[in-house]
Amino acid sequence: MFAGIPVVDGVSIAHSFSHALQAPVVDAALIISSMGQECDAGPDTDVHAMPLHQWLEVLNGTFNQQPWQYGSEVAAAYATLSAVDPALAYASINADYSLTCGNVAIASAAKRANFSSPIYVILNQWYPEHTAAQHRPRWAYHSFDYGAAFEQWDDQQLIPTAQDLQFSRLMQHIFAAFIYGNLSSNNPWEIQTIDSDAKGAVTNVVSIESGGNAPVVNYKNEQCEMWARMGLDDRFWWIN
Repeated sequence: MFAGIPVVDGVSIAHSFSHALQAPVVDAALIISSMGQECDAGPDTDVHAMPLHQWLEVLNGTFNQQPWQYGSEVAAAYATLSAVDPALAYASINADYSLTCGNVAIASAAKRANFSSPIYVILNQWYPEHTAAQHRPRWAYHSFDYGAAFEQWDDQQLIPTAQDLQFSRLMQHIFAAFIYGNLSSNNPWEIQTIDSDAKGAVTNVVSIESGGNAPVVNYKNEQCEMWARMGLDDRFWWIN
């Protein structure tokens, strides 16, 4: 499936992605976007109906195994999401340690390389509106943004509501603005470029919620540092 040499604008890339960014081999505008609960498209554990105490037992049982003793720390880091729905916390945990923390690392690598082109990171947490007749993933699942942008409602088995159509127009707006090179100043969404400190740590990321977006300072720093202490950092992302 992944045989061959990746080509960008006719240039063969002989480096890994992260190394190519640090070179930089191709200095072009970079957009990194993912959904906040990627795996909710097909969660391998249905924890939606779990009472909170049972969900906390799952966390402790998972993250207190040797050599880890992080159950209570994971629970605290995702306490707000757990209180809404354990399924929201479950899918967010999976997305963070397997993808979203890696996205921040990618953006930081590009920033350290002194890209002259803009760098954008978007965390998309806008999930489909649910009706009694539609049994869809509950949260911001994998490909919902792409499907909404191209109005692939049949493929997603979704009858779009007014809120879903609003999200569709937002994604179309963002994609078009990025293509034409004016994403950073394009109203009404004001997608902002990555800012960083001297060490290259990302401090400004756009978070899309139902109804709009907002920049987020110190984007998931605490959560990503916790996962890194558990070994779920670049030793994990680039082989996952």
